[in-house]
Amino acid sequence: MIRKRAIALAVCAGLPALATVTPVSAQGRLSREALQAIAEFDLTVRASQRYESQLVANDQLLDEGRCDDATRALLELIPDGDPPEDLFRLGNLLFGLEHEVSADLHRRAYEARPDVPGVIFEQALQRHRAGAWGEAAGLYADYLAQLEAVGSPVTDPRAQALRADALIRDGRPGEAVAAWDLAAAEVDAGALEECFHWVHGKPHPDRRRSDLLADIRDGDASRIEELIQLDLRWDTDWWNERTQQDYLVRDLDLARELLGPDGTDEPERLAELLLLADACRTLGFSAEFDALLGRAPLEGAPLEGEELERRARDLDLLGEDGYPPLVSLVAFQLAGRFLDDDLISPDELLEIWEPTLWERVGEDEFAVATLLGLLERAGRDAELEGLEYMGWGRYGIWSCAHHLIGRADEPDPEMLARAVEQFPDRPSITALALAAATAGEDRDALVRAWSAHIAALGSNTANGHLLDAAYEKLAALLD
Repeated sequence: MIRKRAIALAVCAGLPALATVTPVSAQGRLSREALQAIAEFDLTVRASQRYESQLVANDQLLDEGRCDDATRALLELIPDGDPPEDLFRLGNLLFGLEHEVSADLHRRAYEARPDVPGVIFEQALQRHRAGAWGEAAGLYADYLAQLEAVGSPVTDPRAQALRADALIRDGRPGEAVAAWDLAAAEVDAGALEECFHWVHGKPHPDRRRSDLLADIRDGDASRIEELIQLDLRWDTDWWNERTQQDYLVRDLDLARELLGPDGTDEPERLAELLLLADACRTLGFSAEFDALLGRAPLEGAPLEGEELERRARDLDLLGEDGYPPLVSLVAFQLAGRFLDDDLISPDELLEIWEPTLWERVGEDEFAVATLLGLLERAGRDAELEGLEYMGWGRYGIWSCAHHLIGRADEPDPEMLARAVEQFPDRPSITALALAAATAGEDRDALVRAWSAHIAALGSNTANGHLLDAAYEKLAALLD
């Protein structure tokens, strides 16, 4: 059985756990000795058991949110002499969890073994992620050439797609179009989005949880709701989310300690947070998949229907004298559940929550977001625009910008440029820019919009179908 966190560390960015290539023939351009050296590197990496026991021990460290300690424990096991096989493997294991550490490990592996295709590929990803576009493009080309040199029958269209991204950012759109043509012919959109996630995605959620816990332990109890929200919607990649049950149980215990009667005397806030946890858990993957990964199964289905309504009324969140939860992030999430379960209509929920939410909008972005969602679902569209301008201008709420721009027959170019600059990781925003640029004749604008949309695809759910049309238009503009 795969240990629950070992797999998260091994393929946290969607990378092959071991990206080396075993030569299958001597038809390439390398000597027999060179091919044998690459094969021996590959076998050494695959056979290594040096870090297995520490990966098991790291489960407890990650449970406690101690990412730095988990990383340090692995690094201490590197043998004297820094064998490149070990540097390479640990660089892969830490790719999503510790960006800077992983980059240093892969750099050192590449300096020692620039002949191994997988090592070249990892170094290309690292330089790409660091913004060294020209260097990354060259490394992807080296990797593809080395695949051919070792006589591998396997081509890698993902490397061509990544090379296209690096080339267009490096100001070489003609070469980028040629690389994209080679990639798009051999790989589907989902695989392309996955490889963009490797270089443009967010840090692994274990890293983000560790940072949240550090802030909370330093006295910032205001981040507890954010921590629980992360546990509830744990992003397993750029597309999928599930509740991380084992973390949720542990972090709710921390919330009870800090917010309960023995903590800061905030039992009402705690009760609302517990309701959020019970109501907004998602089953995500199947029980069989959870068992495969060694993860704790969810304890029953999310709270819903009559029981959800009873709990909400007991907390005075519904009913004539109801009011929104004390923390507006909780209000935002629970409002959606109440409406989706038909416990109350948007108009009825506004009647009891609206006055308090308006009192909060001047200092609380989630109050704005909650109010906007309720007004929209109640059909009170005439009241949205002013609040959306506040949400965008004061709090930087990306959905407000998206609605304001998307509502027009044609997007305002200045508003759109401002939104893309402010929200580069939001594909709904970058898609508007890409569609507008594809419809126009400005090559530079199209290059900028394409680059922005690729980066956004790497960190959020979205459909990459606009990319082919953009590339076709770019190719036409280059003729």
